[in-house]
Amino acid sequence: MADGRPMAAGGTIYYQTAQHNRDNSIESLRLYHLELYHWMMMRGVLRHMLTSTVQCVSVMILLMTVMEMDQVHAISGDSHQGSKDTICLERRSGPWLDGVPTPLPLLSKTRISRDTSIFRFRLPDFGEPLGIGVCSCLLASLPHDRNVTRPYTPISSRHVKGYFDLLVKRYPNGTMSRALHDELKPGDPILFWQIPFNIKEQYPFGKPKTIVMLAAGTGITPMYQALQRLFGDREKDCNDLETKVYLIYGCRTAGDAYLRKEIESIQRMYPNRFSIVYVLSDEVDTGTSTGNNDDGIKTVVGQHMNKELLEHVCGSRLLKQKDCRVWVCGPPSFYNDLCGPREQTSTVGGALRSFGLKPKQVIKF
Repeated sequence: MADGRPMAAGGTIYYQTAQHNRDNSIESLRLYHLELYHWMMMRGVLRHMLTSTVQCVSVMILLMTVMEMDQVHAISGDSHQGSKDTICLERRSGPWLDGVPTPLPLLSKTRISRDTSIFRFRLPDFGEPLGIGVCSCLLASLPHDRNVTRPYTPISSRHVKGYFDLLVKRYPNGTMSRALHDELKPGDPILFWQIPFNIKEQYPFGKPKTIVMLAAGTGITPMYQALQRLFGDREKDCNDLETKVYLIYGCRTAGDAYLRKEIESIQRMYPNRFSIVYVLSDEVDTGTSTGNNDDGIKTVVGQHMNKELLEHVCGSRLLKQKDCRVWVCGPPSFYNDLCGPREQTSTVGGALRSFGLKPKQVIKF
């Protein structure tokens, strides 16, 4: 350049000052030094940026952490706002679950009954747990057909790393369940992700005095997920709640009661806070409730879950308490009979309507 601006050649910055030798005006010299000063400042900024990569990355990680904490507080619900108590907020799902389907391979398949198996899937990182909040489920789709999508609640401990387990029943007309049972082999992938609707009541669930869990069939899975969190599946769990839990589990026969061993193990550890009633519709009707080996575990046979049965095993007084939450999970007919369609979250229908429960007290999983 002939005007004295910096030039580059062979990677080296140099300056031509011929024009300044010919033009001795003070204004021209002032502009030249001003431009040179700006260029030097820019070079210093660039050098600082290049030598501060670690600091920049650290700032980015910090900002991402703050954003994730904001998401956790947003998901945790209104019930925790303004509380002075220290509570354990669940970490939201890992970034691989946030709305983008991710293929995860099957590790193993274990049959537990004539039509039900436990499927174990590998996580992207062997050193990380699944990391979803309690209670929440995953959406699963077939890689070759995204239109086939079903929600499933993991039953594995929130502490296990590198994998998670799903309990899936095979239905004769279920496209997804038939594909999982009949076609999926170890190493084959299934797509998984989450949407906001999959994130339900989050621990500590508003710290209610009582939770009544109404489950049927595989609808036990979100209840079991919550039971592990409520009663602690490791010493490091924040388990300072005094919430009492009544599980009323409807099945055809005793053999259809999934996770029975695990659930009854929790009951024996917390007999004063947790009780179980099995409602077996296809068993022989004795007309009475029979206790198992523990007064906290009972069985009602030959009946279906309805208003009269709820009054018998829980008492209408319990269900009418303001600090009582009722959770429902099962097939569509189960929702219709007890609380109204699953999609209608703003209203309470069915048997629970007669107890005066408000929509915020009834959670439809």
